[in-house]
Amino acid sequence: MPVYPTSDKFRPVDPVLDKIFAGLANAPSKFIADIVLPVIADGSSAKSGSENFSTGTIQRVSQDGLFGDLSLSNERNPGSTFNRSKGVQLDPLTYSTQYYGLESLVDLDEEARAQLGGRMGLKQLAMAPVVTTLKVEKEIRVAAFFQTAANWNDTVTLAGANQWDTATSDPIGDIDAGVEAVGAWGPDADTIIFDRESASSLRKNPIFLQFLGDQLNRQIVNDATIASLMMQHWGLKAIFAKARKKTSLDAPGDTTPTLANIWTDTVWIGALGGANAVPLGGGAIKVDGIAAGRVVESGWQMREYDAPERKSVVQQIDYSEVDVAILAELGYTIVDTTA
Repeated sequence: MPVYPTSDKFRPVDPVLDKIFAGLANAPSKFIADIVLPVIADGSSAKSGSENFSTGTIQRVSQDGLFGDLSLSNERNPGSTFNRSKGVQLDPLTYSTQYYGLESLVDLDEEARAQLGGRMGLKQLAMAPVVTTLKVEKEIRVAAFFQTAANWNDTVTLAGANQWDTATSDPIGDIDAGVEAVGAWGPDADTIIFDRESASSLRKNPIFLQFLGDQLNRQIVNDATIASLMMQHWGLKAIFAKARKKTSLDAPGDTTPTLANIWTDTVWIGALGGANAVPLGGGAIKVDGIAAGRVVESGWQMREYDAPERKSVVQQIDYSEVDVAILAELGYTIVDTTA
């Protein structure tokens, strides 16, 4: 016969376990803001008068310099003069970096330190929401950057029967059109970004499943399947953006905040990789055409200082950068992929 502990021996919370903390968070793999854009050098680092910002110029070559000046005849008679090309025409793009940062206050009260594993435990716990907030807000900015149709040369907006969550749509044709539109300008598209809803609809779309043929069991199509097909058929690196955000501030005691996807109903296709750099002398650098890049003045930096009067430590994280749409022709958006 089993023996049950008496009430004086029953412990509802084991004291060994009362310092374990658990919380919900986006998995790191769901954030793509720090991996999707190529980093380009801040060539000038010319200060704009404030120590917090850096300005510079990206010298873009005009289309005549890339595709030729066909207004000129290249026929000539022996001994005659040459028609003179106007040469390389530059279309400068000016940028200015922006600083971002947050700080946290670490309470060094003895009771708090005892509860949270000492000073180091307090510091780690205090920095968690700072890091998370910076990452989520950065993801929101990058999503808006890519999903703003005005940043890119070509956009198609789907509606009704053409949206990917309907059986009559043709996502393969939509992607093919985007690849062709970008490739018409020279560099081939090499990247495709899927949001959560678009990838989910694509996995179930009849045309997409038919396109797979008999390669695998259509019931187990996942992101890896999509990524493999994008690379095999178009040479596209597939990136899946799945980070989420809260739509409102938590109320005290609120354990079920409303969540929303950061990237929504838009697929981006374009040229981002393979930018071969060639020095031109004088500090200038020529790179292959890319749709966009990230100019970084300073990466993530952490600082800490004491606030003795408050028995606290202040921790700060900041960074400085800007995302720039460089060649609009090399980006293409498919908007409203799902209803």
